Amino acid sequence: MEVEQVRLNRKRKFEEDDDLNKRLEELIKRIGEKSQESLETNLERLVDILDQEIATKKEFILSSLINNAIEQPEKITIYSTLVGLLNVKMFSTGGEFLVLIMERLSKLIDDAEWRNVQLLVRFLSDLINCNVVMGASLLRLFDTLVASATEPGVKPSMRDFLLFTVLQCLPWIGIYFNDSKDEVEFERLLDILETEIEKRDKSYMPSIRVWGSDNPLPQIEYIDSLWIQIKNMKNNNWEDNWIVRPYLAFEGKLESSLQHPLPAFELPPDLEHTLFPLPYVVFRIFDTQDLPIRPEVPKLPRFNSIDRFLVEDAIHNVINSKNMVKKECAESLLRISGRSSMPLNYMLVEVLFGGLLELPVPRYPELFYGSILIQLCQLMAEHLPQVLAQAVSYVYERLQTMNTVLVDRFGSWFAYFLSNFKYHWTWNEWEECIKLGKNDVNHPKPKFLKEVFLKLLWLTFYEKLVDVIPEEFGPLLPEKPEINHKFADINTGYKLQAKCAKALIETIKNKEGVDMMLGSLDPLPDGAMDGERAYDKQIGALLLYL
Repeated sequence: MEVEQVRLNRKRKFEEDDDLNKRLEELIKRIGEKSQESLETNLERLVDILDQEIATKKEFILSSLINNAIEQPEKITIYSTLVGLLNVKMFSTGGEFLVLIMERLSKLIDDAEWRNVQLLVRFLSDLINCNVVMGASLLRLFDTLVASATEPGVKPSMRDFLLFTVLQCLPWIGIYFNDSKDEVEFERLLDILETEIEKRDKSYMPSIRVWGSDNPLPQIEYIDSLWIQIKNMKNNNWEDNWIVRPYLAFEGKLESSLQHPLPAFELPPDLEHTLFPLPYVVFRIFDTQDLPIRPEVPKLPRFNSIDRFLVEDAIHNVINSKNMVKKECAESLLRISGRSSMPLNYMLVEVLFGGLLELPVPRYPELFYGSILIQLCQLMAEHLPQVLAQAVSYVYERLQTMNTVLVDRFGSWFAYFLSNFKYHWTWNEWEECIKLGKNDVNHPKPKFLKEVFLKLLWLTFYEKLVDVIPEEFGPLLPEKPEINHKFADINTGYKLQAKCAKALIETIKNKEGVDMMLGSLDPLPDGAMDGERAYDKQIGALLLYL
C-alpha cells in the first residue's frame, strides 16, 4: 500500500511539474502579443512569475527564452528586456544565462544552423541595451568573428557569412555605442568591416544577377547592400523607424544592475569543410515613385534605407520559420508588427519575387512561392492583387535583359498563378508582343508568352485555353495536341489491339468497374508468342491507350 502511494505521489508530482512547464512556456511564448494591458505591464508581471519559479526551473526558463528568441526573432528586443529585468532581480541569473547562450551558439555552429546562429548573435548583442552584457565584451566577440573571416585562405562563403553575422547586429546596437565609452573601439570595428567588405572578390556577380542592366534600380550584392544601409543609418545617428525597443521604458531600473562579461568564445577549427550560405543579389523592383500618393498609403523606404532591410529581414524570418504551412505562413506575414507604418503589400511581393528569382536556385521550392502568393491574394484581396499585377508588368517589361533561366522560372510561376485565378489577366496591355513576334521571332516577349501558354496546357484543356485567351494571341498559342499511338487506328496492322483499346475506353467512360475493363482485353492472346512474355499484349494495349 505504501509503495502504491509513493508511485501515485511521484506521478502526481510529475504531472504538476509538466503542467507548470507548459504554463511557463506559454507565458514566455505569448509575451508581446495583443493584450488589453500594455507591454510594459505584461513584462513586469511575467518577470514576477519567473522570479518565483526560477529557483527550481532556472534551466528550463533560460532555455525557453533562448528558444523563443530564435523562433520569434521579431520579439528579440522583448526577450532581451525580459532577461535584463531578471538580471536586475538576480544578478547571478544573468551570468548563467550568458553561459547557456554561448553553449547554444557553439551547438548551432556545430550543426550548421546558420540562420539561427545569426539570430542568436543578434539576441546576444541586444542584451547590451538592457545592461546585461559589457559593451567591450561584445566587441571582443565581434573581433573574433571578423578575425576568423579575414584569415588567409578562408573560403569566401565562410568569410561572407561571418561578416554578415556582425553587420546584421549593428542596427540594434549602433545607438548604444554612439557617444559611449566604447565608441572608439566600435569605430575601429566599423573601419575594419569597411576595409574587408570593399576588398572582397565578387567576380561571381554576373552569374547571380537577375537582370543584365541596373536600370531602373541597381542590383546590389547582399553584404554591399546592408553596408550601404548601415552607413546611412550611422549618418542618421543610428535612428530607424522599425525596431521596437521596450527596454527604454525600464531604462532607470536596468541601469541599476551590473553587466557581465561574455564567456570566452572561439570558432571550431574545421569550418573550412562546412557548407555556408551562398551569396545573392538583393532583389529590387519597386521604388518610392511606384507607390500611389495617397494619405492612407505609407511611403516605401528607399533601397539604401536601413528600414528597407529591417522590414525585409522580418519577412524572411517568418518565411524561414513557417514555410512548411502556407496558411500559417501567410497569416504570420500579415501579423508583422509595424505594418501600418510600411507598405507591407509592396514589400511582401518584392521579397517573395526575390526568393522565386534567386540564383542559382530558390531557397524554397518554387511551388512555395506560388502558393504563398495565392494565399496572400486571398487574405489581402483589396490590397495585394493589384501590387502583384504591377510587379508582373515590371518584370515583363524587363524580359530583354533578364537571365534566361529566370525567364523560364518566372513563366512557370505565371502559368501556375493564372490557372488559380481563372486565367484572368489584362491581356490588352500585352498586345504589342504580337507585332513584335511577327517582326522578330526571337524577341523575348512573344517567346515568353508562347512558353506560358505551353505551360498552361499542363494545367488545363486546349479548348479551355483557346476559350480564355483573346483571339489576338492566337498566333502565340501552341498547336492542338493530338493523340497518336499505334492502337488508335483500327485500319492499321493492329486491328485486334485497336478493337480492344476502343472497348477499354468505353468501359472507362461508362465507369463499368475493373472487371469489365480487364474483360475488354480478353480477346488479346494471353500466352507467349513472337518472343513476348504472357500478358505483354494486354499490358501494352492498356498502357498505350491510357
